[in-house]
Amino acid sequence: VGSGELERALCSRTMQAPGERSIRMTNNIKKAAETRDALAMHLYHAIFGHIVERINFSAGCEEAATFCGVLDIFGFEFFEVNSFEQLCINYTNELLQQHFNTFIFQNEAALYESEGIPWVAADFPDNSEIVVLLHDRLIGILPMLEEECFNVGGSSEAWNRKIAKQHEKHANFGTVLTQPGVFIVRHFAGPVTYTCEGFMEKNRDQLSADLQACLQRSASAFVRDRFLEQGRAFGTSPDKRQSAGGFARAAAPAPRVLRAQRHSVSAQ
Repeated sequence: VGSGELERALCSRTMQAPGERSIRMTNNIKKAAETRDALAMHLYHAIFGHIVERINFSAGCEEAATFCGVLDIFGFEFFEVNSFEQLCINYTNELLQQHFNTFIFQNEAALYESEGIPWVAADFPDNSEIVVLLHDRLIGILPMLEEECFNVGGSSEAWNRKIAKQHEKHANFGTVLTQPGVFIVRHFAGPVTYTCEGFMEKNRDQLSADLQACLQRSASAFVRDRFLEQGRAFGTSPDKRQSAGGFARAAAPAPRVLRAQRHSVSAQ
C-alpha cells in the first residue's frame, strides 16, 4: 500500500448520509490514533485466523498423523490495576476452565456410571454462573459494555454504574464503596478488582470502510487476501424479511433500514 493512500485512510474518513453525496471528513489526532490501533487489531486477528486455518489444513492432510495435541497453559491475570485487557483474558480463561470442567469431570463421571465403576460422588468445580455473568447476551457485563459503546453520551463510568445496579446481588460480583469506579468479579481462580476507566474506549473498534478498502487494494496478495477474507459490512443493513411462503414483498419502493452495522472488540 502506498504511504500516501494509507495516510489518507488513517487521517480522514468518508461520510455518507442517505440520499446525499459522500463527503470527506478529516480525523483529529485522537480519532486517527484509534483508527491506527483498530487496523493493528484487525490485522492481528486476520493473520491469527489464517495461521489456525493453515495448521488445521496441514494436520488434516497428513495421512499418518492420527493425533495433533497443543498444550495451552492458561492463567488468570490479576495486577495492581486491572482493565479491559485483563477482563478479556480472564473471560477467555473462564471459558477454558468451563470446557475443562465439562470434558474432564462430567464426562469422566458419566463414563464411570456407564461402566458400573464405583466412585465417590463429589461436587465438581462449576464456573457456569461466572461465565453467564460475563457474557449473557442481555445483562452480561461484556454485552452491556458493547451496548454502552453505542449509546449517545455513553461512558465507562455510566456502564460501571449500570452493571453495579444490575448485578448487585450476584454472588460473583462486587463493588468497592470507597472506589466508585471499581468493580470486582469473583473468578474461578479468585476475585479480581477492575478499574472501569478506559473500558469503553478500548472496546470500540474504529476500523473504517476506507481503511478496509485501502488494504484490500494492497500490492501484497497475502495482505489483500486477509482483508478480503475478514471483510466487514459497513453502513446500514436493509430489511430483508420475506412474506409467508418465502416470496419477497412486492412493490417495495426501497428497503427499510433496521440499524447500522456495529463492531466492537467484545462482540468478537
